[in-house]
Amino acid sequence: MPAQHPAVAEISKSALEHNLKVIRQHAGASPVWGVIKANAYGHRVEIVLPIIAPHVDGVACARFNEALEIQTLMQQHQINLPILILGGTYALDEMQYAQEHGFQLACHSQEQIQMLKQLKGKPLKVWVELNSRMNRLGFLPSTIKAAFEELHAAEAVDPIGVMAHLGTADEPQGEEAKLQVERCQQVFADLRQKYPALLTSLSNSAHLLSRDELDSYSFQKQATDWVRPGICLYGSTPFADKTAIDLNLKPVMTLKSRIVSHYKIKKGETVGYGATWSAPSDGELFIIAFGYGDGYPRHMQEAYVISKDVQLQKAGRVSMDLSAYFYQGHLDNGPSVGDYVELWGNQISVDDVAAWSSSIGYERLTQIKGRVEYSVIE
Repeated sequence: MPAQHPAVAEISKSALEHNLKVIRQHAGASPVWGVIKANAYGHRVEIVLPIIAPHVDGVACARFNEALEIQTLMQQHQINLPILILGGTYALDEMQYAQEHGFQLACHSQEQIQMLKQLKGKPLKVWVELNSRMNRLGFLPSTIKAAFEELHAAEAVDPIGVMAHLGTADEPQGEEAKLQVERCQQVFADLRQKYPALLTSLSNSAHLLSRDELDSYSFQKQATDWVRPGICLYGSTPFADKTAIDLNLKPVMTLKSRIVSHYKIKKGETVGYGATWSAPSDGELFIIAFGYGDGYPRHMQEAYVISKDVQLQKAGRVSMDLSAYFYQGHLDNGPSVGDYVELWGNQISVDDVAAWSSSIGYERLTQIKGRVEYSVIE
């Protein structure tokens, strides 16, 4: 018999398409990389790719094995889009495969350059990464010109673009954000003088959604400047001070699970491991089939879920398979065993759940475990 899945992640096709329209409005003439790394930020790449393919100019992932999965899916769905591996690769055989199959690679280190110089045959398209001051990956302004010269001299490398990643784009008015954009702006402009056809790529979700306010990046909205929206594609905010609603984004995922037990509880009775919580009054207790083994954070102190428009407060520790929620008082015609509760989605933002767990929406979405069933809704 088919397995019954109490926990379901519903992926909304219309919400994803809505967010793509918002992205296009901000992007202007800029081509769009749809970022689908980390299993499409937990939304399942096999679901997301066919939906976004008609609306993006390419797709980006972080690692070589992700690119292989995307390539297989593209073949199945007859999708023809470029694939960019943002982390590049660290093995010559992977570079050779990328070369043969038309992947594009980021290059951020001298070690990668030395491997790229060993390639023979048709040119491999490469994006050279600038260290934006984030000090994670990329060449410094003092070394990036030499990196381009080495790659241009290589037999089978076509360095088509320069890219950078901003570490403080979510604080666009901050001094560090301005310094990072200024560095990238200057280096990009200097490289363009020598390589007029050079493509550029700077904007992640936060920079894309805030750059109209700043007006400090002169390449924006140009057809030669690619944008790389990630988290905003899925309807989560990259900012601490702006909600997804503020940004006109819609949540793509609604995460829900079923009530598996429901009973009355007396004031003072404890719930869960460690007996760390006790009922503040008589009320009703609801046990949900969802725990940290499904990707729900264990260390939240305060949280709530919603079922049949009723808000239920977290009671006690989240366990591996279950979590408990309390309603103070008595419910007439309220939730019962078998009903779904929303953990996040249209009524509860994933960003709120992230805040309750001292985390970010990115982490919550990508932590969903394999026993959660996925479905696509309009």
